[in-house]
Amino acid sequence: MSPWTCYDSSFLTFLVGYLCLTVGPANALLTQSSTPLSNPGLVHVNSKETAQVPNKKSAGYQKWLDEDVRWIISDTERMAFNLLGCDQERDHFIEVFWQRRDPTPDTLENEYKDEHYRRIVFANEQFASSIPGWKTDRGRFYIMYGPPDDIESHASGGTYTSPVGGQTTSNLPFEFWHYRYVEGVGQDVTLPFVDFCNCGDYRLTDGGGSHYVAGEQGVIAPNTSQPKIRLKDLERLVAHNINVQQIPFTVRTDFVRATDFTVMVPITLRVRNRDITFAKTSRLERGTINIFGRVTTGSGRVVATFEDTVQVDAPQEVMPKVMAKATLYQREVLLRPGQYRLDLVIHDTNSDRVGTLRRGVQVPEYGEDEIATSSLVLSDKMGPASQENAPGTGHFLIGNTYVRPLVSPSQGMPINLSRDQPLNVWMQVYQLAVDQKTNKPSASVEYEVENVANGKTAIHILESADRMENIGNQMTLRKTLAVANLQPGAYNFRIKVHDNISRQVFERSTTFNVD
Repeated sequence: MSPWTCYDSSFLTFLVGYLCLTVGPANALLTQSSTPLSNPGLVHVNSKETAQVPNKKSAGYQKWLDEDVRWIISDTERMAFNLLGCDQERDHFIEVFWQRRDPTPDTLENEYKDEHYRRIVFANEQFASSIPGWKTDRGRFYIMYGPPDDIESHASGGTYTSPVGGQTTSNLPFEFWHYRYVEGVGQDVTLPFVDFCNCGDYRLTDGGGSHYVAGEQGVIAPNTSQPKIRLKDLERLVAHNINVQQIPFTVRTDFVRATDFTVMVPITLRVRNRDITFAKTSRLERGTINIFGRVTTGSGRVVATFEDTVQVDAPQEVMPKVMAKATLYQREVLLRPGQYRLDLVIHDTNSDRVGTLRRGVQVPEYGEDEIATSSLVLSDKMGPASQENAPGTGHFLIGNTYVRPLVSPSQGMPINLSRDQPLNVWMQVYQLAVDQKTNKPSASVEYEVENVANGKTAIHILESADRMENIGNQMTLRKTLAVANLQPGAYNFRIKVHDNISRQVFERSTTFNVD
């Protein structure tokens, strides 16, 4: 048999279940390489990391190996993956790879996987330079170890003294990352980064060595149990394609690039509070809805399932105001580029009413050379992430920004804005060209609001990206526009991104109504 034909399931089980037994603890994101860095200022890639998968049709799987899990996969797992001969085996390997790291295998959530990709998105946003943020030294260690307990930042430069040898460098931006404890590494870990090119590409300098690389440890047996679904009555509605419209709701899906192989897809539901039944408690009025969601491929394979319970509490004296508003819920799923079906069910527990919604989802593929963007998101609330607006859930959190999208009250219709609320705009731009001399991009951004009725431009703003923070080959746009002077009616909103180096122009647009 050719070494590149599909192995039978028993051999695949041997590869995944025995050859890859040694992985790090499921509750820690650690690098699994047992080889220390000979020079921590450079990111060395083992020859096994760049070994090509023989099946030429599977370039995406090589990207998963080299990008998605580059900093967390063990050498033995990498070797096993490169021995696989067909995409079906690779899909199964990837599924088991994440299962083995799931700290709560009896639930539908895989907190380890979700946190890993949140760190990738954060690194891409915060540490991008001439290369993607996840590839940088700061991105690497953020993905492996998470946010440091303290950052001593000298962005304007200063006098940097090496912790090894005592050599002094002046006028270069540098940072010290301090960790009180890193599992598998030790206590009081300090990582020194210096921006030698003054272009935002901070490199880990001397003083690292094997101290900064966790060795392989622990044994986790393969997990073959299936997560338990709590809301089985809602799952049955999805399984049997039952359509019920007793309680209406709307949904929007957005797309944020994590890697070439994986796209983060925030799914946001909107339910009008007047459609929720509230029950009196001792001091409050309480509405409760159960939510069940499932994403499947065109062939019917389930790739994501989630369920949750949302409570809306309000004092009785403010109920008229509460009933005039809506409740929003968001869950992020991780998908490869392609076509999917999204099924959603909500259940009002106080009235026993149910609503279902089914829609197709086309996840975009992001190329390596052409400028592209995430979804264009108009939001009612936007700002830095904090414990108050995103308390550990990740909902409405993209990178380091809290973004709560505006969702249309009717599926497929424009969103509505009142004149007394600001228009918050969020969008990420990918694959900006970088100047070979400065290692920096050069771009400008146009924001334009046009009155649909008369075709006149109501707002036009042109900004240079040179003054934006954390800009490299990727940049994140955050803009707040005042709409108080806009007359009631329909408006077109456009963003144009001009890449001054590649001469590419990319445009995103949407429509909104002003009440």
